[in-house]
Amino acid sequence: MASTGRLPGEDEEPYPLPFHPLDLGEEALRALCGFIQEGRPEPDDVDADGACASMPTGCCP
Repeated sequence: MASTGRLPGEDEEPYPLPFHPLDLGEEALRALCGFIQEGRPEPDDVDADGACASMPTGCCP
C-alpha cells in the first residue's frame, strides 16, 4: 500500500457546527431531566445513580 505522506486527520475540513451534538444532548438532558450521563455534574443536578427508573412519567416530572 502506498503512503500519502499525510497523517490521519490532516487536511480535514473544520467541524461544520458551532457545537458538538453530544454536548447539546447532555445539556438538553440536564435542562429537561435534571441530570447528565457524562461529564462533571453541577451542584444542583439530580443523582442519576440514586433515581428510581420505574417512575411512570419517565425521567421528566
